[in-house]
Amino acid sequence: MMEGIKIKKCPICEGYRLEVFFEYSGFRLIHCLKCDLIMNEHVALTMQGSSPDGLIDETYDDSWIMMRQQYIQDTFLQHASFNILLLEVFCPHKGDLLEIGSGTGEFIFMAKNAGWKATGVEPSEKACIFADERFGIQMLNHVWQTGVLEQNKRFEAIVFWHVLEHMADPVGFLKGISGLLKPDGKIFFSIPNRDSFTNAVYGPYSPLFMERDHLFHYNAANLTLLLEKAGLKPVSLFSRETYQKMESDLNALSKISNRPDSGSLDQMMGMIARLQSQHQGHELFCIAVSSFL
Repeated sequence: MMEGIKIKKCPICEGYRLEVFFEYSGFRLIHCLKCDLIMNEHVALTMQGSSPDGLIDETYDDSWIMMRQQYIQDTFLQHASFNILLLEVFCPHKGDLLEIGSGTGEFIFMAKNAGWKATGVEPSEKACIFADERFGIQMLNHVWQTGVLEQNKRFEAIVFWHVLEHMADPVGFLKGISGLLKPDGKIFFSIPNRDSFTNAVYGPYSPLFMERDHLFHYNAANLTLLLEKAGLKPVSLFSRETYQKMESDLNALSKISNRPDSGSLDQMMGMIARLQSQHQGHELFCIAVSSFL
């Protein structure tokens, strides 16, 4: 018999109409019918004092480091170079930058080379060692909390790429980091998109849903609600779909449905444009500032 839902209300919209989205091996996802948020039920435990920190060493182990090393070119070309371009557009006056969840250091490496005074915080010791050995970058090896920084330190830009979905208290997290911004500072981040084509293709078996350390699955609407609750407002909120991701998902769809291959380049690029225009790209990107400015 399925156990009762441990989460009593949605932490974003505070709605009480919750249902089980899907039950996986070791965890299950809960769906808020009011704001369409999907959340890992483990959120209820972490908010009560239990901690997911044990997942760090288990998830980001030697095999994860090897995977990152294998795909380092893709990380630079598809992610870090795009992310650094966002800063050039929205924050051209370079200064102090904080990255939370720096991974193996590719973005920090590019930020430093672009002229930023960049500080990275990363909970995985193995990732920090890799960044030091590969790029000569010393990151702060610590689970994120404001106390890891020197007192009164403030930043022109705070970034976190694919980190927010791991935070059990997203409102508290966003409020905490917004207090670290300089008066004209901006927050930059990306997250997997709950309304993505990937999720539409795979349904509850999407690799995005099956990551048990993804505590929340946001779309553009409930992400905007979260920002408002945290005292932030978006300067820009958009979705991004890469050609490689689209090709992979269409190939999977053709196998599932026994349809022909993914189609011509023109058809695929047209589909990418439509998905991005409707906030249905694989990732959501947001640039935000304090609502009190």
